[in-house]
Amino acid sequence: MGKIRKAYRVSSQIKDRIFTALRHPECNKDPEIQKLIRDLLEQFIAKVRVFTIMGKAGCGKGTLSAWLIKEMNKLLPQGSRYETLVLGGYFRKILRIRKEPASATPQDMETYGPFLPFVTDRDLADMRSGKMISDQTVINVITAVLKTEPYNTAFGLFFDGFPRNLDQVKILQSGKIMWQAKPLAVDLFVYSHIPKKQDNVFRKRAKLRIAQEIARAAAEKRPAEIREDDRPEVIDERLSTFYHQTEPGIRHILKHIKDKSFKIEGTTSGEIEDSIVMDRAKLLVGWMRKEKY
Repeated sequence: MGKIRKAYRVSSQIKDRIFTALRHPECNKDPEIQKLIRDLLEQFIAKVRVFTIMGKAGCGKGTLSAWLIKEMNKLLPQGSRYETLVLGGYFRKILRIRKEPASATPQDMETYGPFLPFVTDRDLADMRSGKMISDQTVINVITAVLKTEPYNTAFGLFFDGFPRNLDQVKILQSGKIMWQAKPLAVDLFVYSHIPKKQDNVFRKRAKLRIAQEIARAAAEKRPAEIREDDRPEVIDERLSTFYHQTEPGIRHILKHIKDKSFKIEGTTSGEIEDSIVMDRAKLLVGWMRKEKY
């Protein structure tokens, strides 16, 4: 992959042009900025095989990572890909299968069945109440999943939901988790910070997801599949868990793993459906700043 041209600096003018290009790509065809964005993505690929975006549940980690991975995969040779591992998705699916075994499809059992034995009744009870699943269960599931397709042959990985506390950060640093016959190493930690005063946005977003699922289910004439962790009381517990368990891990990373981490400020908009927006440009500008270009 090509290197970034060092003539670029993170000036306010360049930042504004990058922000415009990534927020409204259909309105900005500036070839110089498009070239810079491509250079940044190529530099990211050259240095980052495994990364994670941390923050409160619902802060937009998945939205940002989906865009980033889509763009990076366009630049990789055919057959090479970054893959996303959404741990919460695995555990939510396992919870549903354990609650309603008859609802599981053959594909569900093929994908998630091998991991059912790792999740205990206590884990399920904790998940229903918004608490964290035990660290040992998380590590067991990650270790097992990374041995399966498509993760075991992926060019790179994005973790959604890991690490989620200080103990998991230390387990990760210990080299006990293996990927492709080597200790798993995260090359970049990005923290999307949403101020505590905006926590009500997460509650609104959960209500919106519930309303949208009820509407879809009615249109498709099927039972609604409401996420356990979208219930109001669970949202409050998840926010409490973030402040008491996840935030100390993030502080540790920002302080002790400075060369592999940075923080971006998440933003909120007036529209509920866009209530949490992590701008693509903020990640790339943060990366550019870190690389001192």
